[in-house]
Amino acid sequence: MLKAATLKITLAEATADARTLLFHLRQADFVMPISEQEIAGNVISGKIRHFSNYLGGTPSDSEASQQASQAAGQSSGSSDWQSTLDDIGGMMEWGEWFNSQGMEDEAQDSFNQAEQGLREAIECFLDPSCRVVPIDICDDDYVREALAYLAQAQLLGFDEESELMQDLNTAVTHLLNECTNRFAIEYDYLQSVDYGSFSEDIHVTGQVLFSLPVYVVSDIEPLQATGEGTVSGTITGTAEDCTITGSFTVNVVVEGELDADEMGQPWLNLRLNESWYASGQQTFVCPDESTDVPLIPAQSIQNVRLLMQDGYIMQQPHLQTEGYYRWTLHVLHLW
Repeated sequence: MLKAATLKITLAEATADARTLLFHLRQADFVMPISEQEIAGNVISGKIRHFSNYLGGTPSDSEASQQASQAAGQSSGSSDWQSTLDDIGGMMEWGEWFNSQGMEDEAQDSFNQAEQGLREAIECFLDPSCRVVPIDICDDDYVREALAYLAQAQLLGFDEESELMQDLNTAVTHLLNECTNRFAIEYDYLQSVDYGSFSEDIHVTGQVLFSLPVYVVSDIEPLQATGEGTVSGTITGTAEDCTITGSFTVNVVVEGELDADEMGQPWLNLRLNESWYASGQQTFVCPDESTDVPLIPAQSIQNVRLLMQDGYIMQQPHLQTEGYYRWTLHVLHLW
């Protein structure tokens, strides 16, 4: 599930006993309490993250101790983060249940097991050799996993000054800055030269991702755009009896900031720092020979102002030759 669902059981008669719990039936002889359980009159509820077999019951002290011990042994083998949090939530529920029955030692054991399980899960998440980082770190499941671990660690009272929590906070902040207010600027440049027996078209296409980080500035400063990427170009043309072909790349660094016009509409004022011909060459193919000609690197800067609206297009004519510069804004994610 994308978010935890609430499972509610309404008893036909009377009220729920204080010893009553809702369980996820893991095996024929093994159950785990579901998380965040509450009893209100004849209604008992809790949180679930998947549809499985659930049941309710009022365990005896010995049954509870046996099941909690078994849970502590099995929770470390969870195969995914949602199962891990289910196990940790179950251990916390056992701890609360033991406390309600005056079984303080058993309660503390359950709380310790829950804390240790969460600590190990966070350490694995932060270790690339343990948790494979997706190619797209903004994968929804990966971001939810990071946020869920942070929320659970804060709920369990982990020391915010500890190295583990500082590393987790750094990772979450990085994810939020990379994955919120995400945009892509689509390039479409055409430069056409036609002079006597020489003609050439240079066409640049591609997208560059950038974002407006929201967790590194104060409330009174405008959000700053940051990003970089590479777009591709092609060259086609003729020179007397020769044909011209080529390809190259342009490295782009995006800077700028967000502001608003007098009507309150948001605009992106961007500075595109372009490094032309970072790689590539052009080839002249003539009747008698072929020649590769290197492309000389060059720098250029484009200042563009784009309405923060998906699909917004800005186009300018090429000032020195025929052609145009065209930029299209794609809004990938706003938060």
